[in-house]
Amino acid sequence: MFSFLFPVKMRAAPSFGFSNLIVTDRLVYDSDVTALAPQGTSDNGVQIKTTHASNAGSARQAAQLAVKNGTYGYIEFKAEL
Repeated sequence: MFSFLFPVKMRAAPSFGFSNLIVTDRLVYDSDVTALAPQGTSDNGVQIKTTHASNAGSARQAAQLAVKNGTYGYIEFKAEL
């Protein structure tokens, strides 16, 4: 689970997209993110649950959401009405 606070208040709860991301503990595993699912969304922020390629980490273990191979990646939040 990852939490994001938006820099400005959204006019509606946003949808989002992503590209080229991994979940990593920076020591044991780097796992490609295959899906993102909102667990709590408001116009001020969102909690996102990640689905990733392997089950390398333990439940409730600290992890980072990072760009794969130091290249280009993103999470995009859209709230167009």
